[in-house]
Amino acid sequence: MRSLNITDLSFEIIWKYYFNDKCLPSSLFAKLIERLDTAGRPEIWVSRVSQENLTAQIEKLDEALQKDGEQVLNYMPLFGLPFAVKDNIDAKDISFHGGWRAYLTSQLI
Repeated sequence: MRSLNITDLSFEIIWKYYFNDKCLPSSLFAKLIERLDTAGRPEIWVSRVSQENLTAQIEKLDEALQKDGEQVLNYMPLFGLPFAVKDNIDAKDISFHGGWRAYLTSQLI
């Protein structure tokens, strides 16, 4: 099993890591989370998904890969790819405020 260079997170590299090297998404995401936590750059993120929510999602990815292997791409075409969601995109369980911190506590409708 080769070590993943987390500075190159292209589709091709990540999928080789999962499908050729037989590594689980949890190992990649553990490295990424550690890197985020130790970066010392809190201003980058207005908010982050809770650790509990993130862990639950990663466990689902591990299970899907173990069950279906590369066929997982047939129903999850972006399988296991880390990404950020901009704060002006409304997504389930993610803080939406368009970069305006006051929006988080306002009663605007």
